[in-house]
Amino acid sequence: MAQGNGRHAGLAESARRVLGVEVFRDDDMTSPMIPRTYEQWRHCITVDCGIPLTRKFVEDRLLALQAPAKEEARRFAQLYGESHLQQVRAWFEQAYRALQQVSPRG
Repeated sequence: MAQGNGRHAGLAESARRVLGVEVFRDDDMTSPMIPRTYEQWRHCITVDCGIPLTRKFVEDRLLALQAPAKEEARRFAQLYGESHLQQVRAWFEQAYRALQQVSPRG
């Protein structure tokens, strides 16, 4: 992920189209670079894609990924596998908990 600004510049738009969790590929588009940690995943969304992890964004993504009947969840699992879908859900839940600590609703 730390290969310079130009590497992912052209992929940011496609990343936004796939729930902000696109699998980034290297320049020849053949080898996937999938985030393995919460920090890598957060960096991909907030830095590489420029998407702020706001409460609304995180809540919307959790809703879209929670129900297996939802088209987005099915498509994601088809593309990246059920285990990665579960991991991404867990990262969104972690982001949600972090947002709750910063600004809990009262």
